[in-house]
Amino acid sequence: MDLMNRACRSIVTLAALVVATSFAGTARADDLKDARAAFAAGDFDRAVAAYEKAAAQGYAEGRAGIGMVHLRRRQYDKAQEQFELAQRMDGNLAMAWFGQGEVLRRQGDCANAVAKLQRAVELDRKYPEAQLALGDCLVKSGKHADAVRVLEQGTNWGPKVRPRFLIALGDAELARDSLRDAGIFYTKAQQEAPDDPATNRALGEFYVKRGIGALAVQNLERAVQLDSSDVELRFALGQAFYFAQRYNEALEQYRIVAERDPEFAPGQYALGHLYYLSGQADPRRYADARPYLEKYTQMMPQDAKGWSALGRDLYFLKERDAAAAALIKAEGLGDKSKEMYRILARTYVDKREWPAALAAYGKADLETTDLFRIAQVHAILGDIAKADSVYAQMVEKDPMSGEARAALVEWGKLKYRQKDH
Repeated sequence: MDLMNRACRSIVTLAALVVATSFAGTARADDLKDARAAFAAGDFDRAVAAYEKAAAQGYAEGRAGIGMVHLRRRQYDKAQEQFELAQRMDGNLAMAWFGQGEVLRRQGDCANAVAKLQRAVELDRKYPEAQLALGDCLVKSGKHADAVRVLEQGTNWGPKVRPRFLIALGDAELARDSLRDAGIFYTKAQQEAPDDPATNRALGEFYVKRGIGALAVQNLERAVQLDSSDVELRFALGQAFYFAQRYNEALEQYRIVAERDPEFAPGQYALGHLYYLSGQADPRRYADARPYLEKYTQMMPQDAKGWSALGRDLYFLKERDAAAAALIKAEGLGDKSKEMYRILARTYVDKREWPAALAAYGKADLETTDLFRIAQVHAILGDIAKADSVYAQMVEKDPMSGEARAALVEWGKLKYRQKDH
């Protein structure tokens, strides 16, 4: 009897363990299911919470899922940390390898991304995101034939993902300036999936590159109608409006982008830069531009164009020292634009740094008011012949303009002082 009782207790215990294990597995599966659904819906906070539950149970995909959320939020350091943890938990998890490669790809490091992306596609032979990322990195590495081979595989994976690979093949052709072939791929993708925002976006951006503004706007507006929550789509539409010289509509799209995703750096720059350009017609816009350009330089401190735009904006806000510092920073980071040098030269004139002003003007495109400043600087430095030459150039260019009349007055004063009248 005792033996029978012990046997019964063992069976009950085993059954309880099986039920508990099954429940834990179901709970874990439910957490991952909820996390994936929340991620797909863009509810990233809920996705993280569900992925965390799965990760706490030792499930590597939960940890990698958290990395995917950070990746979508462009928090690359945090994403990399989560993907590395996931890999340590399960070295054969394709998502962990893809995530690490994707972080590197988005940061422009395809040289190191390729090996990780190749490992991801080896572990999962039908992983569209990894296959697309690998193809893109091969394109950027100049390995066109290898990229096409990788991307063509995905065109056979069914109608759901095929258009994405057609877009990628279009990108590959565009990278080698084969506009005709690129256009064929983009058009085919849009024809096969006319209600996919990605295909409409790709075709719209292609038309921007071709200089066909009306068709670019048409396709990108359609893309935004299909997915109004995607800030990158709205940004692309704003770019198309800007290219088509529909500046008010571009401004509206950039405002929406900056409001919905303050961490999307291109949106901050685009809005600030457009406000800056509007300042010529309405000087109040210079103040509107400043916070967006400042934020962009904080987010992208190594991007010369951000410092250049901020410096030019600060100049018109009459903050000369801050403007000069920002423009010098831009020059150090590689900005050689003539407009940047023109405004930098003006800051030097205002600060009475005459040789530096002339050096900057030597690299700038000049407006009439700059010719006036240059002539004055030459006069101050005692180079009367050059001052005479610049004043004469201004008068000859447009003798009836206000600048020419001012130049005549200063030229007359200069000649009087030299007793040459």
